[in-house]
Amino acid sequence: MAPRMSQINQLPELVFLSATPNFGGGERSARDVLLVLAKRNWTITIVAPSNSRLLEDKELRETCALNSINLAARWPNVLALVSSLWKLLRLARQHPHAIFYGNGYLSLKWLAACSQQAHVASVCHLRETVTESYSSRRARFFSRYPSAFIAISDSVKAAFCAGTGLDADHVYTVHNGLPVPLSLLGKDEAKRALHQTYDIPDRHRIVTFVSALARDKGHILLLDAIEQMNRTTHDTTFLFIGVESRNAAQHVLERQVRGAREAKKLSNVVLSGYVEHPDPIMRGSDIVVVPSQREGFGRTAIEAMMQGTPVVAAAVGGLREIIEDRSTGLLFESGNSQKLAESILLLLADDDLRSQLAQRALVTATERFNIERTVDGVETRLHALRSQRSS
Repeated sequence: MAPRMSQINQLPELVFLSATPNFGGGERSARDVLLVLAKRNWTITIVAPSNSRLLEDKELRETCALNSINLAARWPNVLALVSSLWKLLRLARQHPHAIFYGNGYLSLKWLAACSQQAHVASVCHLRETVTESYSSRRARFFSRYPSAFIAISDSVKAAFCAGTGLDADHVYTVHNGLPVPLSLLGKDEAKRALHQTYDIPDRHRIVTFVSALARDKGHILLLDAIEQMNRTTHDTTFLFIGVESRNAAQHVLERQVRGAREAKKLSNVVLSGYVEHPDPIMRGSDIVVVPSQREGFGRTAIEAMMQGTPVVAAAVGGLREIIEDRSTGLLFESGNSQKLAESILLLLADDDLRSQLAQRALVTATERFNIERTVDGVETRLHALRSQRSS
């Protein structure tokens, strides 16, 4: 039953669904959106697996209600699945006027259940670019039920529509955004700190790669490019941030990355573990590299741009919507280690070009990809749903 107009005039309510315990770029972006919505007087309940890092976040705990339900992709048995579904539907019936807001493809089935069984309004925030995931029979079925879809880039929107066959008019692109830094650490100060922390020779330039271990992020590709660059340049250190294993698949990849560094004798490659706040590292770097094979958006690129550091990125997915080649960064052909090496060497050799790209990138990032602008777009869709429910 549709809510009465008096109910619509009450404070807006959101139930956020996360189906993963991870805290990658998608979860960090969702966190940023939720915190701004909370400041805009949305009442928010977060539903996530008990081991989700979202439930441990101090700021979210202070501003949102928390509810632990196992929405993970796998369950130990059918009883556990039924239990999770029952808990979620009970919550939906307790919040009949809330909008259920799912984070990513994995939330689709849960949004479908809430929409079909509890008749609540629902939105799926799409973050993945793999058309094959969306084209499965299950995804095509579940995508019929959410009230609306928001994609983090036109690339994600195209992949989703191609996979599910859903009309593009039902999917709205709202680019991700980040909180704009209130102040920037001095470039020289940040660089000195980076040299000291990682014992980098003073005369070395620093090229940084920030990424969790995943096969599509381009670790091996970058090592191949470094091997080529080392034939002509000997005053650059390549800093890999995030090289640590948290599951079996990452353990295998970490061994491959460390093995490739040793086999190629890349003594100027520093492998470091996870860093929760990499902004000072990006600020002190001369270049930040994003060599992904696919990328729904490219949060790392925006983080670097907001720190005034030029970016070399693969011309894939959302990265093509963030970076204008040779204006706000450099794009190279995805998967081509030679083109990657050439792009990095070009920037290392041209101080003026690095400075120009960095300045334009900083303006673009802060004006086009700030979190307030993103939340404006998300909130527009949410309020449109509330208005539809009132009519």
